Amino acid sequence: PDAGGTPDSLKPQLGLTADFLNQSLTVFDLSKLKPGAKRADALVKTIDLSMFTPGPLSLGVSPDGKTAIVSISAGFLGSFIDVPEGKGTLVFIDLDKLEVAGSLFTGDSPMGVVFSKDSKRAFVGHFSENYFAVVDVENRTCEKINTGSGYNEELSIDDTGEVAILTYGPAGNAKTFAVADPKGTLGQTSGLNSDAAGVAFFPGTKLAYLVQAPTVLTG
Repeated sequence: PDAGGTPDSLKPQLGLTADFLNQSLTVFDLSKLKPGAKRADALVKTIDLSMFTPGPLSLGVSPDGKTAIVSISAGFLGSFIDVPEGKGTLVFIDLDKLEVAGSLFTGDSPMGVVFSKDSKRAFVGHFSENYFAVVDVENRTCEKINTGSGYNEELSIDDTGEVAILTYGPAGNAKTFAVADPKGTLGQTSGLNSDAAGVAFFPGTKLAYLVQAPTVLTG
């Protein structure tokens, strides 16, 4: 139970979406997403993020369910459409209070966010910079890990919490690394082409599935 005595089994199972154009974060009750339901039925709260520009592009939720980190960034959208001006940043959301808990500037273009299994660190791709950031969640500090290329977009960590993969570069590349030592183990994949996008590990394995989408960036 939480401090108020509510059994965990009775708490709503929350979902979150980063709403770029609305400059907000929507929190909703997954159990209320049923045929015929209206938005108001599932809506738990809308968190205003209009003070951070250009807008919330992506987010990650810590495994312990206490924190969400939202990427405020134009990311790849700036390559295709006009977006509001403003430097990007990371915004920390307290998921118990459902409110903004702080922010951290790690670069202008943060994108994908993934947490370590112990919820103590987050790994954040940066689209326009030549690095990804390793964020100390409690202290809100970061270390930048150079990848030698821009377009650092999405990350995923396998079920063991030991191995991570990052999509980066205009040629559909990916890099793998040990979560415990991201700088010392950064390894290059080969044989890929097109524009690398989303990535995920198949459950229980160290096989990763990488979405590659031809775009105007790659012809």
